[in-house]
Amino acid sequence: MDRSAHTICKRLCRFDRRLERGESGFFYAPTADILDEGPKNLDQIRQEIVNFNERWPLRQNSIVGGLQVQEHVRDESYTIRFDQSFYAESAARREWSRGKVAVTLGVTIRGGVPEITSLKQRTLERQKGVLSTASTNRR
Repeated sequence: MDRSAHTICKRLCRFDRRLERGESGFFYAPTADILDEGPKNLDQIRQEIVNFNERWPLRQNSIVGGLQVQEHVRDESYTIRFDQSFYAESAARREWSRGKVAVTLGVTIRGGVPEITSLKQRTLERQKGVLSTASTNRR
């Protein structure tokens, strides 16, 4: 993977926190296909991220293995694939969930800025459980 593609991948992996803070749909195209639910605009995407973060206030994600980048049009259109492990918990609901997903991002570069045009996930493994009253953070 060339240096510019690697930089794009690293920046895209942090997009949800920036979008939640209201940074103008940071890294999303004006309309994007999210999780095969059809086209969504930036306000809809932002609201979904806010809802998810409220549902799962404690989250950890990490990329497992490497990033696979397929360039369709040089410096313009990419598909980025990676596996991501996750852990999420909600003390209020006394739930935890952990596992791994395969992530596929469609990315278009406009004016030097990467924009996510599609986000797809396929669950590879998942466990769920109930938090004990004595402890949280069961990783």
